[in-house]
Amino acid sequence: MKRRVQSAFGVLCAAALGAVLGKLLRESYLKPDTDENENPSSTTANLSIPDLVPGLIAAGKNREAPWVWFHVPTWVVAFTINFLYAMAGGDLDEVRKSVTGIVKRQTGIDIEGVLSAMESLNAESDLW
Repeated sequence: MKRRVQSAFGVLCAAALGAVLGKLLRESYLKPDTDENENPSSTTANLSIPDLVPGLIAAGKNREAPWVWFHVPTWVVAFTINFLYAMAGGDLDEVRKSVTGIVKRQTGIDIEGVLSAMESLNAESDLW
């Protein structure tokens, strides 16, 4: 019983640490030294329970197949998911837009156009 409590506490701490570090990195990336009077710890004050939920759910699913085959500790999963989610700002549409914009600028490939063409082909398939 003591080991389970310690494990649960470790997962909760890793989830909180991932969310805090993700928010700090996001804020430092968005506002690089524009206002030196602003305290970076003010970002951590906005940490709430919904910020921890994605990592905790992923840590719970880590013990199910096929994820258990990778042998990744649950605290690593909780930290990583919350770090990435907080770094993305909780809005995955913005992440998708920024990634597709970077790909289009670097390679000239319009991923949005390719994906929309694939969706239209699958939705209106007259071959079957």
